[in-house]
Amino acid sequence: MSVLITIALRNLFRNRRRTLITITAIAFSLGTLIFLRNFMYGAQTQMTNNIKSTLTSDLQVIPKSQENIYNVNGSIENPQVIRNVLKKNPRVKGSVAEIVATGLVAGETESMATFIVGYHPEEERAMGNTPPPIVQGQQLQNGVADGMIMGE
Repeated sequence: MSVLITIALRNLFRNRRRTLITITAIAFSLGTLIFLRNFMYGAQTQMTNNIKSTLTSDLQVIPKSQENIYNVNGSIENPQVIRNVLKKNPRVKGSVAEIVATGLVAGETESMATFIVGYHPEEERAMGNTPPPIVQGQQLQNGVADGMIMGE
């Protein structure tokens, strides 16, 4: 075994420039791989957190008619029963009722498919969900039935 190590070391120090270039290339490649792996992990974590905070949360209760992702028609007949069950469970921090639908936003030259989410602003704030920043207009208010927030 020591003969093998002696031959390997002799070969490494025979051409120091080649050894240095090879070590630099390996270190750069390894550093790049580690950076990209962590970058992708961070992007995936951020995407998951964004979806959980805006659309699904940690748990989503949907009607049986919507188990098929292509069927968007359906509603929960008596949502208060489900909310009462959730309130009684000590592991549940809180719950918020939302209405989620798909829609089409049409402009003068183009249209775009979109999610439409209806919610109670005060219940969302009580859960610790901060409202999105508003560039123009005002935040949604309780008791105002015709308010909306539109993204870019």
